[in-house]
Amino acid sequence: MTKNNLKCHICKSSRCKKVASEIREGKYEVYKCLNCEVEFIKDYKEINYSKNYKTRMFKENSSDKLKIEQRIYSLKNTHKFLEKLIKRKNIKNILEIGPGMGMTSNFLKKKFPKIRISAHEIDLRNDKFLSKINYENIYRDLKDIKKNNFDLIFCIHLIEHIINPHIFLKNIRSLLNNGGYFFAITPNTNNIYFKTLPKKNMKIFKKFFYHVAHPFYYNVRSLSYLLNKYLLKSQIFTVQEYSLKNYFNWYINGSPSKDILDGTYIDKNLEEFDFFFKKNIDNKNYGSDIFSLYTKI
Repeated sequence: MTKNNLKCHICKSSRCKKVASEIREGKYEVYKCLNCEVEFIKDYKEINYSKNYKTRMFKENSSDKLKIEQRIYSLKNTHKFLEKLIKRKNIKNILEIGPGMGMTSNFLKKKFPKIRISAHEIDLRNDKFLSKINYENIYRDLKDIKKNNFDLIFCIHLIEHIINPHIFLKNIRSLLNNGGYFFAITPNTNNIYFKTLPKKNMKIFKKFFYHVAHPFYYNVRSLSYLLNKYLLKSQIFTVQEYSLKNYFNWYINGSPSKDILDGTYIDKNLEEFDFFFKKNIDNKNYGSDIFSLYTKI
């Protein structure tokens, strides 16, 4: 428990416990709120988030083509979920926030040619990819977007980057139609790795998991606490995106996979074992990622 004036930025509780002293980029303290269970980097407001913090998703010097192919493979569960949602709810007008290279928007456009998709992207480096997708609009500022306009707003691995989650979600609510949906994916702090890795490898995993590009970290409880303030829960659950091979690599060797494909791909001979491994984990909400679907009423 902290003895200073540190407070949780989500629920304002002063009951916070330090859970890490070192992250990918060096000496930074990470705290967990014992009330809402969100985790956050101390002094995160002093970090320069305009800096280009390198991703571990791809190998160094990977071509754009290879990055797109690998990312599409890793988004299989996301695309399956969104495809079913759009069909079931007859969704017509969509906004993706932080599309990156735009793989998910592109997938949806091909599956549903008549739907309208817009994007909000502040990283100009992605324009070379996004310009090839038939977006209605590409926005730089949420303030420029028409209110009460979208049937679905979604973001994939974005909310953990947001330094003002309350303001962000107020904006999301204002942009949704009544009955519209907000879908978000974020890493899960209550994952199988934190639950089971040996002490030595746990220390390495913590240093890998926490990094300055993510000021906040959520589990199902903390994300529910935050989202429930602005929207009504429809579904929230975890998905183990990484393979059995990835788990044992961490458990035995204490090291990450080479890239996103290496971490998610499984040999056909092991697919059945991988399926039951992931199913058991997700039944306990210990999956690597949280899938959350909330609605505006």
